[in-house]
Amino acid sequence: MSPKAKKILISGALAIVLLGWRGYDAVKTVKLKEFVEHYNVFINNENRFLTHLNKRTDFGSVPEAVMMPVRHSAGFMANSDRGGCHSIPDDALLAECTSAFSEYHSVLQEVEKQGLDEARLKQVVERGTRTHSIIIQVAAKFPSRVQVQSN
Repeated sequence: MSPKAKKILISGALAIVLLGWRGYDAVKTVKLKEFVEHYNVFINNENRFLTHLNKRTDFGSVPEAVMMPVRHSAGFMANSDRGGCHSIPDDALLAECTSAFSEYHSVLQEVEKQGLDEARLKQVVERGTRTHSIIIQVAAKFPSRVQVQSN
């Protein structure tokens, strides 16, 4: 192979590598955007759920209209590969996210089936706090792509 052909071949290979990296980087950005969008849906549903709990003066059943959206959102975050935890391009964060949302989903299922009591309320608060830390960790890992606004 002539030196000129080698040079062209190497230049072409470098261009493909750079384009491939940009493509990978773009996919990572899109996946994180999907994760944040679905996380925001979860937070909105959870806020409605927590607002309901704050207004209560007793324990017992929680209306399905309040319970179902937050339970569904937590399950989606734990299990969906399209916008849930599986969209996080970091294995450790993905595992932490999946674990946190799976546990929260389980607690919410228990509240839905058996009603709210003091022990389950404590679990809701603990598991909810853990899910909230996920977005902080994702923002810290990918600061140029994810930013957290506090209210």
